[in-house]
Amino acid sequence: MALQANRPDGGTAWDKAVEMAQEDEHLLRLTQAGALSPDYRIDAGPWGGGRWLAVRWVDGVPLWRALALARGPEGDRPWLRRIALRGSRPQSRSHE
Repeated sequence: MALQANRPDGGTAWDKAVEMAQEDEHLLRLTQAGALSPDYRIDAGPWGGGRWLAVRWVDGVPLWRALALARGPEGDRPWLRRIALRGSRPQSRSHE
């Protein structure tokens, strides 16, 4: 299992509890839509002013490590930037 939890007194610049609540909502919607296995999300909830989220562990290369080339000094890879931008905004569909 992978467990995320925020530190309510951590002094971070953003509200991680809100971010985790949004992630949990997305997981629930993806599960309801049949895009995720119901076994993936274990549970989530509040704790002492914070929030926690538990999911099943999935073996593989962490995304942070998989995208290391994009962050390094040799990371100026236009094709990788195009892929990232394409994934972050809706695609316009043109019919030729």
